[in-house]
Amino acid sequence: MKKTLASLVLCYLSFSCSSQKLVVNPEIKDYYDEEDLAQCLVDNGVRTYGAWWCPPCHYQKSLFGKQAWKIMEQNHTECYEEGIFKMKPICVEAGIERFPSIDFQGKRITSVLTLEQLSEFSGCPYGSR
Repeated sequence: MKKTLASLVLCYLSFSCSSQKLVVNPEIKDYYDEEDLAQCLVDNGVRTYGAWWCPPCHYQKSLFGKQAWKIMEQNHTECYEEGIFKMKPICVEAGIERFPSIDFQGKRITSVLTLEQLSEFSGCPYGSR
């Protein structure tokens, strides 16, 4: 019973009960910066959705900084062309309703997350070890 409960808690904290294995750079470091976090998120298929007119989306991007956001852009979809207020079909098909939206291995969060929260939910290292 204790082992099952511990497994459920661990599964909940890791935000995914899937059998997918997390891809983490095998190099062990003392500190993982924004770029390390962004690369791990991209490597693990974390996808973000945003809109040019969305202040929280701009804030989410700013948390990464310019260099790390360039990495994240590989898995980011802007749901609206600048100046146009019609959602792109890819976002409609993905069921995007709020911004920012962040998909983690089948789970979706629709709010700004700190880098620490992104690290916690994804299992990707960030900060001091």
